[in-house]
Amino acid sequence: MADSFRGAAAEDFVFEPLAPEDAVKFFQSKGYKIGFDYRDVWQAEHQKAFTVAKAMTVDLLQDIRSVVDKAIADGIAFEDFRANLEPVLRARGWWGLQEMVDPLTGEKREVQLGSVRRLDIIYDTNLRTSLSEGRWQQVQRVKESRPYLRYEDPDPHPRPQHEAWSGTVVRADSDWAQNHWPPLDYNCKCFMDTLDEDELSERGLQVSEPVTSYSDYVNPRTGETSRVPDGVHPSFAYPPGRAGEAVAAQLNEKLAGADRDIAAAVEKMKPPRLDLDSTIAHGRAIADAMKMPGGTASDEEIAAWRNELHRKLREERGAGNVAPRLASSGQAADLVRQGASLYPESWVKKSNSEGRISTRLVRRRGWHRYHGNGSSEIRAGRLVTAVHEYGHRLQSVMPELDAYFQQLHRRRTEGEALISLRSLRRGYWPNEMTRKDKYADAYFGKEYGRHGALEVLPMSFQGVLIGSYGEHTPNGLIRDMLRKDPEIVHLTLGLLFSYAP
Repeated sequence: MADSFRGAAAEDFVFEPLAPEDAVKFFQSKGYKIGFDYRDVWQAEHQKAFTVAKAMTVDLLQDIRSVVDKAIADGIAFEDFRANLEPVLRARGWWGLQEMVDPLTGEKREVQLGSVRRLDIIYDTNLRTSLSEGRWQQVQRVKESRPYLRYEDPDPHPRPQHEAWSGTVVRADSDWAQNHWPPLDYNCKCFMDTLDEDELSERGLQVSEPVTSYSDYVNPRTGETSRVPDGVHPSFAYPPGRAGEAVAAQLNEKLAGADRDIAAAVEKMKPPRLDLDSTIAHGRAIADAMKMPGGTASDEEIAAWRNELHRKLREERGAGNVAPRLASSGQAADLVRQGASLYPESWVKKSNSEGRISTRLVRRRGWHRYHGNGSSEIRAGRLVTAVHEYGHRLQSVMPELDAYFQQLHRRRTEGEALISLRSLRRGYWPNEMTRKDKYADAYFGKEYGRHGALEVLPMSFQGVLIGSYGEHTPNGLIRDMLRKDPEIVHLTLGLLFSYAP
């Protein structure tokens, strides 16, 4: 790798078009390790495990890693790396400032997730460390014929200590080379070039063994104390290649049972769900930011707001990225597929992981039945019905999502008597009972015995995502919700933009 830098101006410093084979092998050999803070995965652990601070699930790490892998193997530029990864992170909701709980301290604080700057750090650090490890393997293979290394710092704005080392020549098997093998900090552009006896003589260079001064560093996350060479960032203070294996070997037992360890780590480090009131408050903030219309808004204003909502769900939550897993085809299947495309990607993935959905076309009331084996049947004849019935499907496979609506219903209807829906409006069976509360429509509060009020969730998503009671009332439901019950709109928005199964 260093050969491509020789003679180049500092401002022209770039990675090789294609990474060395050793660098690719090094990166692809890594396992995974989850960490909330960058100091949770420490020093030589990076030689054995891929991590991104605050990426708390393995599937998210896998998504990030796949793009990093391509960047290393194919030598793609940062602009292409960002173009590939940013939409994925935004779709997963892993972007911008968000509140998370530090699993070590239990403290809830606002943290930076995805950003252009973080993408730059992920790109730069992984490429530099992988190329550096690959280069170290090359150095070891040729050190008999090229036994010397010269330290170079091509950065136009060098760190003072790194600039002081520039031009230093040491033996390739020296302790100094191992303790100062670049990169030595974030965005460190230093490298070491190999030399043979003739080159050493021709350039009039002298081999030295610089004196290394050390400082103790205590990792505040782990309590571990390590001796760090002055001028080296503590995170990068570990030797490369085989010299680092003695330290990295401490991970072997953990990585041998990676699936079990990672699952336990995810469960332990997973931030607790927002409580009901916090979710409502979160949804209210979203509504304010989106300038949610009121109950007297025109059809055009409501339609414009809903279009913006759908756009944000596509960009931030990946709505429409994953098709539902269906066991049938035809018009009803197309309606369910279209309805599912309005929901967050992770919700549809959760549904797909549980089983398939069979569909049937009907012209009257929709219907959903959940089977104990994870599959469902949905009957629908209109998009609004498909959205509603797919809400029942999500309710069945994600009971913790439905728990928010159940809790709100119980809190708001405590002490309220059940009444017949038929007494309020024709078209219902005599045994359909509700607690109508202040819902936009009494059907929200329909109860199914011990199973609870199972219409609150699907009616809420129907109203927010589609807005219609039926084909003759294009915005009737959402208008009534905005006028009579904005709290249920806020809860629905809060869940759409924050809840992950």
